[in-house]
Amino acid sequence: MAEEEQKLNIPNLQILGQDDSPLFQGAGSDAKSVVYPKQFAKHPAFRKVFQPGKLTFGLMAPFKGYPDCQIPDVSDLFDCAKAAEDAGFDALWIRDVPFYDPYFGDVGQGLDPVATLGALAVSTDKIVLGSAGLILPERNPIHVAQAAVSIDQLSGHRFLLGLVSGDRRNEFKAFGRSWNDRSEIFREGWELTKTALNNPDHPHFSGQYYSKLTGSLSFVPQLDPEYPLPLVAIGRCRQELSWLANEPDAWIWHGIDEDETAPAVKKLND
Repeated sequence: MAEEEQKLNIPNLQILGQDDSPLFQGAGSDAKSVVYPKQFAKHPAFRKVFQPGKLTFGLMAPFKGYPDCQIPDVSDLFDCAKAAEDAGFDALWIRDVPFYDPYFGDVGQGLDPVATLGALAVSTDKIVLGSAGLILPERNPIHVAQAAVSIDQLSGHRFLLGLVSGDRRNEFKAFGRSWNDRSEIFREGWELTKTALNNPDHPHFSGQYYSKLTGSLSFVPQLDPEYPLPLVAIGRCRQELSWLANEPDAWIWHGIDEDETAPAVKKLND
């Protein structure tokens, strides 16, 4: 174990190799027929994390366990991030948890996700950075889009924008949002985020839960047209499977049994 790893008190994270077996094997799908969406064919982050027919590996912040406390010590967060990058992990994912709720008992990395991603963008070189995910109903989508483009530019297009609908009722009360309307709020926020990202010059938007755009303003900063930003749904987002299969550029879901993965992938591809 290297001296730096001993100092950080983390295990040897070296990845010996990725499993090259087809992800869709036994599910009735042909992995060779799965190709990158044309708009993301050159996007470094999308290509690295979402490899057709292969499994990639990432870490969720704070990148190490904290079994003896409720809020993790993140004084070595960036050292751990660099160790993960050097070990060959594909991505680092940052969570959005603005409050400590005893019922849930965790706060992710315990730091603001946008600030943390910005710092990681300039303290790492090649590992993908992702939000898993920004709680859209608790944020203004215009600010979300502005932060996302900024992180994308600072990181050299290593960013994946993951969005969630939120699952903590007390947080919704704190933000003055309706818990019962969170699925509709999320969908509208998703559309406004897409509008700001993909139609930045004098955009128009009208909805029930967010601000109206009348075309008098232009969004900044703007994406490099060669590198459109992938939008990733994290969890179910309280949406129908048909929405998850057709609207996001990628979907990350937890809590599925190993033997259910292939059938789920097949259903989405069908």
